[in-house]
Amino acid sequence: MTLRVENLTARYGSTTVLRDVNLEVRAGQVLALIGANGVGKSTLLNSIAGLHRTASGAVTLDGSSILGKPAHRIAGSGLALVPEGRHLFGELTVLENLTMGMHGMGYSRATTQEQTSAVFAMFPILAEFSARRAGLLSGGQQQMLAIGRALVRRPKVLLLDEPSLGLAPLLVQQILGTVQTLASDDVAVILAEQNAAAALRVADRGVILDSGRVVREDRAGALLEDELVSQHYLGGASGAEATGALLAELPPELRTRSLRSGRER
Repeated sequence: MTLRVENLTARYGSTTVLRDVNLEVRAGQVLALIGANGVGKSTLLNSIAGLHRTASGAVTLDGSSILGKPAHRIAGSGLALVPEGRHLFGELTVLENLTMGMHGMGYSRATTQEQTSAVFAMFPILAEFSARRAGLLSGGQQQMLAIGRALVRRPKVLLLDEPSLGLAPLLVQQILGTVQTLASDDVAVILAEQNAAAALRVADRGVILDSGRVVREDRAGALLEDELVSQHYLGGASGAEATGALLAELPPELRTRSLRSGRER
């Protein structure tokens, strides 16, 4: 299973948010998507998932075009998005939220039970609180539920938008550890994160977005060790200072390099 994005451009009205974005992620890989606030990470994920329709270029899933298709059809092809903010049904219980995640899948009762049990095995606290309303869960528990609601669909590709936002460090480690577990089960994961260092530690590769463009891609380990990346994205500068800084300072050949230049894990 391979998700490929080629020359993706997206707009809000007359404003171009993404410009000729190229990236690729394959089964068993985690691709970290990092950059300051407002550089287009969420727009990129929403465009891939069919929630943002003002986009051009190409997005393919195992060679089949999905760009421009309705979101429910893209989801049916094996792609799941866990959006920023979780978007749970707060008045429904944990179990009911998981069941809603399987709506339209045509699962048998046995398969529904199997998928729910698999999520509870991954996040035991959800099993303990299966009858609790989602709106009464802690932030970390809600994030687990949001991921679980996507996982019950058995996705081949999982898009995670800021899963660590607002969580304590210990919970961040737990959530990102889950990402590694999913990749080991041959799920392709794109992880959009402001917590760049944490994301890169669980990723195989990383893509840096700046002003709507891919300004750098490389192995995750290489990005973690890069002094310039560290200065602007791993805590050395504020989000406002980081925006545009890497693009201005990188050598020209790195400003235009895309994932197509190197896909080794």
